[in-house]
Amino acid sequence: PREKFWLVPNGVDLERFRPGDQGERRALRRELGLPEELALILFVGFFSHEKHPDLLFEAWTRLLVGELPITGLVFVGATRSRYYEVDPALAQKIRAEAHRRGVEKRVIFVEVTHEIEKYYRAADVFVLPSSREGLSSALLEAMATGLPCVVSRLPGVTDGVIDHGINGLLVPPGDVAALEGGLRFLLQGPIFAQELGRRARETVEERYSITQTASRMLEA
Repeated sequence: PREKFWLVPNGVDLERFRPGDQGERRALRRELGLPEELALILFVGFFSHEKHPDLLFEAWTRLLVGELPITGLVFVGATRSRYYEVDPALAQKIRAEAHRRGVEKRVIFVEVTHEIEKYYRAADVFVLPSSREGLSSALLEAMATGLPCVVSRLPGVTDGVIDHGINGLLVPPGDVAALEGGLRFLLQGPIFAQELGRRARETVEERYSITQTASRMLEA
């Protein structure tokens, strides 16, 4: 019976995952060894075929042509692991292609961190290009940090979190051109991107605060 089910979503610590200002962003980039002069696009997740870091890289390479801010790509997550979903070949291919194009210094890999919140606050845009997800904690953390997000439209999952054009952008999963278009739109429209990030933060405050979800678990 429907009344037997109680949905409690993932929760986010709104103090740990919070927006930062430009000064903090620059300081964090120096601390983390990230380039200060680039617009940084962030991916958080292990390297599996369903999370599609390679698709993001392909979309990013298309941004290298044209009059856009100079961008960098930051991958945070395991590129190799005993976990069966992680495929080391994905990162190897990305590294080889970045080297071939002469942009290897603009593609950063971070295998492990215990301070993921610093990478969110150091970034400019967050991307979730997955073809399969549960309720992504990485997405909620990025939204809580006030990042504009480009996200695969996954029915019943991400389309319940992202309201397209209001608090983020949704693109068809596996569509490189659409992903490139979403990134290009945000990079060309920083004021709009900032507004998406502001509303993303509001969404998490209203629906995904850890205090709210903890209370609902206790009620259940």
